[in-house]
Amino acid sequence: MNIIEVPIHEPFTIGRNRDSKLWLNSKYVSHRHGVITKTPEGFLYENLSESSGTECNGEQIEKKILEDNDLLLLGTERLGVTIKGNSLSLMVLDADSESPLTLPEGKWTIIGRKAPAKDAIINHPTCPATLAKVKREKGKVTILFEKNVRSASGKTFKEITIKESERFSLPWCSLEMQNGQFFLRKNRPGFSVQLKNVDAFAGKKQLLRHINFSLPAGQILAVIGRSGQGKSSLLRLLLGHLNTSENAKVLLNGIPHRNPDIQKYTAFLAQEPELREDLTVNETLMMAAGITLPKDTSREERENRKKDFLDLLALNRLADSKISTLSGGEKRRVALAAELIGSPGLILLDEPLSGLDPVNVRILCHHLRKLSILGYTVILTTHGYEALDIANKVLIIHDGGEAFYGSPQEAAMYFETESAEKAIWKLKENSTSQWETSELRKRIAEEDEIPAQTVFPKSLKQSQFKLYIQLLSKQYFRDKGKITALIAQPLIIGFLFSQTFSAKSSLWIAAFALVLSANWFALSLSIRGIVQERKILRHEIRKGSSPFAILSSKLIFVTLFSFLETSICYCFLAAVLPISPSIFPLSIAILTSVLPAAALGFFVSTHSRNPGQANAMLPLLIIPQVALAGALVPVDQMRAIGRFASSIIAAKYNLEALKSMFIGKIPSCLELIIPVIISVLFYIVALRTLKRFGKAK
Repeated sequence: MNIIEVPIHEPFTIGRNRDSKLWLNSKYVSHRHGVITKTPEGFLYENLSESSGTECNGEQIEKKILEDNDLLLLGTERLGVTIKGNSLSLMVLDADSESPLTLPEGKWTIIGRKAPAKDAIINHPTCPATLAKVKREKGKVTILFEKNVRSASGKTFKEITIKESERFSLPWCSLEMQNGQFFLRKNRPGFSVQLKNVDAFAGKKQLLRHINFSLPAGQILAVIGRSGQGKSSLLRLLLGHLNTSENAKVLLNGIPHRNPDIQKYTAFLAQEPELREDLTVNETLMMAAGITLPKDTSREERENRKKDFLDLLALNRLADSKISTLSGGEKRRVALAAELIGSPGLILLDEPLSGLDPVNVRILCHHLRKLSILGYTVILTTHGYEALDIANKVLIIHDGGEAFYGSPQEAAMYFETESAEKAIWKLKENSTSQWETSELRKRIAEEDEIPAQTVFPKSLKQSQFKLYIQLLSKQYFRDKGKITALIAQPLIIGFLFSQTFSAKSSLWIAAFALVLSANWFALSLSIRGIVQERKILRHEIRKGSSPFAILSSKLIFVTLFSFLETSICYCFLAAVLPISPSIFPLSIAILTSVLPAAALGFFVSTHSRNPGQANAMLPLLIIPQVALAGALVPVDQMRAIGRFASSIIAAKYNLEALKSMFIGKIPSCLELIIPVIISVLFYIVALRTLKRFGKAK
């Protein structure tokens, strides 16, 4: 994307002539296609082409005073208009190169984000720095990818051959042979969206019926209708959260919407976006960059990407502000910027204008229009009809069915109203059945299906483990109340131990008190560790975050803090009890006491629906540790089920290990190993559950 400033003191010519102020190298652009002149009324565009002409916002024009966010189409070339004060700039958007890529016979040429040759550069943020090597031999081109690629059907391969008239598509470009020449064509970021014969269900309940529409890439679709009619269900469908009938087809760029690779390029902005309140705007965007951009993206590239969207969505002055201090409209713009970092092909927004004042509504609509100009595909549900002013298409849903699909102008004509926003007042019980037999509906049903050609190269991501460790460090140490509680808890409990126990106290009971404390510290920290961020983590995993990195980093943090808290409690006990175990074995014993409890807490947290449910489980996890550890009732005095339950809980082995150390013995290997095995089992089940968070149904 190139940005050209238009001078105000002389005519600005656009065309295929080399002497044009803006030269467009396309055979579909006339030699003298158009000219922009500054007049007292504003910047005047005049069409000079007699062949392909000029469109502005989808309508043919001869003369027009340009406005901010206008989209000019000259032949096949799109120009976005930006007007600020007395200056105008043009964005040349995703122009397809008409020049073939020069490939020496029998020699390899590198293509990618950082290719040596300028015409081999794929300027897309998620493309690897080195995507592939290409070589021309005997009228065909061999492509050898740096990493394995996966087709839409799931087949993986590393090398392909392209022959004459063949085309091969990637998320960022297409590779093809024409007349013996090899072309690398950069794609626009937006996906086409096609739904055919779609009935959608949540369990046995049908939420959508007979939905059929085809949205071209780079357009805005506004989904309108009365409350509770199925607008949000359409977004859930596209995210893969609803089941569909057997003959239904939901295609994004010709690929089934549940494909995990295509879902990574689908962005979603909820009505109340889920953001980490303790991060700043800058940190939120850099976190998004770490999740969605390739590992070979430099720090400078990530910073530049972040700055682009701070500029685009007017967030510069808020860059260092905490999310918790922002207004609702500002949070939505931050969430949108975070989604755009990875250049998604489809942007889904659920009631983005809801609750915003008129100024913020205009601001957000302005930015959405810019995204469309940049080639992004946007689908939004709305009760705010200001969105219809920027929409290319409108879908009216009534009683879960499709009551209309077309342009806002066609909606007004179809319902015989002054504007599309008044169409829903004309809806009746039979509106969906009338639409199904209309001529417009028949035309849409006859549109060709888009073939699935895109393949997805494997792209290594930045160290997710490091990313989440840094995140947890900020979350823990910025929350002064949490840190104070973490320090105060062991000090208070330890002080109580020092006043309760003495040199005459039972070492068995003292060891039990320490095990119980370790369980409390670890469980209270881990029990909400996943569920309180459930929606955020679900979204991040769908976008490419590693469940292993998420769970491991959280487990390490909880284990570390619980270990330190338990050690503080031990110090208070050691001050009043006649015990002096070796430091290293003692540390291992304390570590194996907190680790199973932490893993158990995360196991419960991944299976809980909300923080309240997780909190309610805490007593149910602590009480068995108390009852079955063997301190209150010796194991040999328990009944059969009690003895069996005691043998599979970690607290029994932790208690025996600490007791052995308190009386000067070395604990057995089993007393240390079995708690670790129990921890691993809980961890594996929690990890498998977390992996399912990002999968479409």
